[in-house]
Amino acid sequence: MKKNKKVWLLGLAFLMICGTLQAEALNPSVIPGNIRWMVHVDVEQFAGTNLRMLFEESKRDLWRSQIREIEETARIDFFKDMKSITLMGMGRDEEKTVVMFTGNLNMSYLLGILQKEVKPKEIGYGKYVIYHWKRNEYGVFMSENVFLMGRNSDSVKTVLDTMDGKANSLSESKWMETIRQFPSHAFITAVADDVSGLIDENPASLLLNKTDAACFMAAESKSIVTARLDLTAESDDAAVQMDKAIQGLVAIGMMQSGEKAALKNLIDGLKVNRDGRTIQLRLDQSSDDFINFILGKWDWFPY
Repeated sequence: MKKNKKVWLLGLAFLMICGTLQAEALNPSVIPGNIRWMVHVDVEQFAGTNLRMLFEESKRDLWRSQIREIEETARIDFFKDMKSITLMGMGRDEEKTVVMFTGNLNMSYLLGILQKEVKPKEIGYGKYVIYHWKRNEYGVFMSENVFLMGRNSDSVKTVLDTMDGKANSLSESKWMETIRQFPSHAFITAVADDVSGLIDENPASLLLNKTDAACFMAAESKSIVTARLDLTAESDDAAVQMDKAIQGLVAIGMMQSGEKAALKNLIDGLKVNRDGRTIQLRLDQSSDDFINFILGKWDWFPY
């Protein structure tokens, strides 16, 4: 394997595995309270879903070959060893994004590859050693079981401080009231603050341009996928406009569904409700119908 490819695979492996926290579900106490956005993927929960099985059975050979290559490079069983991935954005720029990985990790082996391939510099930070390679790649083993990676040393240090109780965490934020409503078996949890400030001005993004905050979760139980998206508008007037726009899109989708059973089933399972400035979209659909919509005739899926 060529050196640059091996380094790339190592980085991708780090983005998909490492360590284990006290619980694999989202732990708000380790997430900085000043994040602009966050996405938590509980891979352990997803691995046990019918959705994962259906996805693997789909003819997405490129995706499966990438997983196998990562497994060979990092010496892991992807869905058995990887536990969770948490992406945290301290700002709009990609450079302010930090990723925390949990799973079963051979730290000495992966650190050996890192030392051999990129020869990182070591930066002491309290009880931690932050590894710095290339121009803006930072990584730190928070324990044998937890790895943190980012492109900005200050953002990485903010997460370390939060872990040590030196900075406010997500558990003290406005998000907790909504997150507590989410089921413990959710495999995706996401939040975003000042959404309109995170995206570029785009007439096609009418909903997001008027959105102040967003919260999302996805879960599966008894082969039923439940997805919930809460959008908080910038004002009452904006909420009314957003609600009308969403209802209009649903009506158009229903008219265009015709013989497209996958699209019709998706719309049938969608419910839209507005409460003040908050608009909630909830989807309840069988795993089979959901995967058929994503991987079937709708060929926008990247793989």
